[in-house]
Amino acid sequence: SPEEGPAKVRKSREIPTVILSDFLNKSIRDIWKELIKNKADKISLPCFPSVLKVSSSLKRNLISSLSLERLQIKRDKIAERIEHLSESCGLQLAFEQTLFEYVCEALGYSKNKNQFIRLARSLNVEYIKQRRLSLIECDSVIFGMAGFLQGLRFKDQYVEETKCCWENLRTELNLPQMNSAEWNFFRLRPVNFPTLRLAYASGLLHYMTRNNLSNLVNETFLNSSHPYRELSEMLKRIFVSEYWQRHYHFGRKKKVPGYLLGDQRISDIIENVLIPFSLSTCKDLHGAAQRITDIYTSMKLKGGKSLLTRWLESETGFKIRTLSDEQGMIQLHKEFCLKNKCDKCEIGREVFGEKVAEEPIRIIIY
Repeated sequence: SPEEGPAKVRKSREIPTVILSDFLNKSIRDIWKELIKNKADKISLPCFPSVLKVSSSLKRNLISSLSLERLQIKRDKIAERIEHLSESCGLQLAFEQTLFEYVCEALGYSKNKNQFIRLARSLNVEYIKQRRLSLIECDSVIFGMAGFLQGLRFKDQYVEETKCCWENLRTELNLPQMNSAEWNFFRLRPVNFPTLRLAYASGLLHYMTRNNLSNLVNETFLNSSHPYRELSEMLKRIFVSEYWQRHYHFGRKKKVPGYLLGDQRISDIIENVLIPFSLSTCKDLHGAAQRITDIYTSMKLKGGKSLLTRWLESETGFKIRTLSDEQGMIQLHKEFCLKNKCDKCEIGREVFGEKVAEEPIRIIIY
């Protein structure tokens, strides 16, 4: 409150505080009582519930088509980045740089995606591979560039060693530095903190200094009888510093040590990065595109379903069984439902005929 003054933490550092109570036309208690009393109506698709009567074959054909469309969009995005990078370096180096960038983007989820891609694109993977940096050196590069070592007050052996490496490598490699305040922790569980994702990115970078990741990924898709299993195991085997196996932030220990990536995130990386990457880089090999596409369309859904896909299942009556089903459903929602393009959607035309839905869905569910 204004009478108590600003909140403070240890060492009397003041926490910036915005006091909104003076600008409310009701008390906070009255506001939350009104919110509880006047609950929002259930959100539904414009075609619900009529869509439940639409034939399952029409839904399946449409969603399968949209799934391939979504895959092609991701493939083209990756191909464009490779082409851009290859103008200034060899094609193989462009492959490695691009793969690192898009895996990092996937590590960021929705809250830190842009921060991760900025960091990854500011880092020249070729330089790191040439110097064969140790794991602690990779940690120092990643956390230093992310801004977490700047002004870090907590001290232990790992922090001091990482800071020392950062000071040396920052000058040697002319590395930029972000502000740690740019990273979002709000409403994230500790297991999903960006610090743990950055530790994984460091482990991946260290792995890439000793291995050609793009070749390994492509060879697995083209030659393995169990590509998903092998790639999943490879991603789980990425070794990170012991410190991050036991901590979720600097100085903050986990209750139980464990993997930095769960099955759902690994599935997302394979689905959204590795498959379109291989589709882009192996397109000139005979039969490769069809084989990779077949793998994509046949992969069973791993892990749990998101809130969005569970809601879409209940609204459309379409059961999601494969990764490609999930991607097709997301594409349907993104390109038709949210944009009120019922007249362009095969399901919408089946339901409404010549009519057009009067109102688009205004709220995106994540």
